[in-house]
Amino acid sequence: MFVNPIAVAIGVITCFPLILALPTFDSVRFFLYPDPWNLDYTQEIIPGDSKSLLTSKYNKWHFPVILIHGYGQNYSTSFPQLTKDAFLKQKLPVNVIVADWSGIIQKLNVVVNRRHGIHGPLTTVNADLIGKRVGEFIVFLINHGVLTDPTRVHLVGFSLGAQISGIAGQHAKHYTGRPIQRITGLDPAGPLFHFHAIKGKRLDHSDAYFVDVVHSNQGRYGIAGNNGHVDFFPNGGGPEQPGCTPRSDIPGLPGSCPHVRAWEYFTETILGSKIWACKAISYKDYNVLGNGNCHDKILFGLKVPPTARGSYYFDIVRNDPGSPAKISGPSFASYGLAPSPLYLY
Repeated sequence: MFVNPIAVAIGVITCFPLILALPTFDSVRFFLYPDPWNLDYTQEIIPGDSKSLLTSKYNKWHFPVILIHGYGQNYSTSFPQLTKDAFLKQKLPVNVIVADWSGIIQKLNVVVNRRHGIHGPLTTVNADLIGKRVGEFIVFLINHGVLTDPTRVHLVGFSLGAQISGIAGQHAKHYTGRPIQRITGLDPAGPLFHFHAIKGKRLDHSDAYFVDVVHSNQGRYGIAGNNGHVDFFPNGGGPEQPGCTPRSDIPGLPGSCPHVRAWEYFTETILGSKIWACKAISYKDYNVLGNGNCHDKILFGLKVPPTARGSYYFDIVRNDPGSPAKISGPSFASYGLAPSPLYLY
């Protein structure tokens, strides 16, 4: 039986009836990690339960960073855990929160294309409903006085979580009348989301004041083309990334290592790596500029300037398993330049 890994990652359109499991509050859970000296300590904040919030160690003077995982993951997998750890280790003025929607997968009826044997347990409809729950969680924080408004929110989503982040931004804006401050999309999921019919139910630059996107697996698990105010294309944006082996694949998603690289590269920048990128119209153009002729270079990752616009490229190698990234190639990838001041960090 042929099983399409891309269909498994996101879902498929079939001629068979589609049964959806509609997300409820209890199927999207929110875990606060308040202690940089104890990375595993967590408190669950339950939307609608004021006590769970007000008795937690949520710091109302810090802004929330909400990490949203992709398909095949949950709150305890490498993403978001390693990215969460990176935020905590830097002792930034943030409330690190992990949104876990993995419970929805357990409740879903699998859609089966009996002719081709393609299974698709998740659809864009569910992504919309999960995003709505995240948007409602932001409103829950505002209504309880621990968050002034959505302009102090940063969403970081990987794969399907990136698309959910965009949808959450849309719902938060609908509820409050103001956009959230920033969305970072880490290789937003591609299958199904490229269809024109669902435009508006996926991540784009209108979902926050500033949307930065990294593409590492275009055309396979990741969506192709520009989605944010600024889009980064490491090693040309994929579909392949150097140094990948099956050990870095997401379980059940063969060949997903290049997809995973997006959150790994971003996490390196939280930990202090300065990865410089060059503005170019294509990867070919970038390689021409790599001889020192690049005049428009910015930091990639956590400290990207919010005024950045357009497409930026850089070369980077991260060898398995778990070795640190190595920036290579153009001479402008210098560690000596100071980062620009930013709106939140």
